[in-house]
Amino acid sequence: MAVASPEAPRAPTGSQQQQKQQRMQQQQQLQPARNWAPGSWRDFPIVQQPTYPDAAAHDAVLREISTFPPLVFAGECRNLQDRLAAASRGDAFIVQGGDCAEAFDAFNANKIRDFYRVMLQM
Repeated sequence: MAVASPEAPRAPTGSQQQQKQQRMQQQQQLQPARNWAPGSWRDFPIVQQPTYPDAAAHDAVLREISTFPPLVFAGECRNLQDRLAAASRGDAFIVQGGDCAEAFDAFNANKIRDFYRVMLQM
C-alpha cells in the first residue's frame, strides 16, 4: 500500500508576502485602543462624511444621543468575536446583509423587524 507524501511547502511569492504584511498592518490597526474613550472615534480618518448645514443642530443631536444607553453591550461584542473566530477557523460561516444606502427616514420598527425576519430565515 502506497501512502502519498504531502507536498513540500512552497515559498511565498512577493505578492503573497505583501498581502500578508497588509493583513498584519490591518490587524494591528484594528487592535483595541488602549486609551479608548466614548469620543475616541473622532481620532479616526473620515472616509465618507455627509455635510450638515446646521452645525448647532448637529451638535445638539450628538449631545442628546451621548446620553442614550449603548446599542451594543460588551457581552454581545465578546460573543461576536468568538463567532468570528470560529468562522476564521472554518468552523462556521458568515451571512452579511443589509441595504447599501439606507435612508434614516425610511426606517421604522416594522421595517426593521421585517428585515431581520428575512435575514433569520437565511
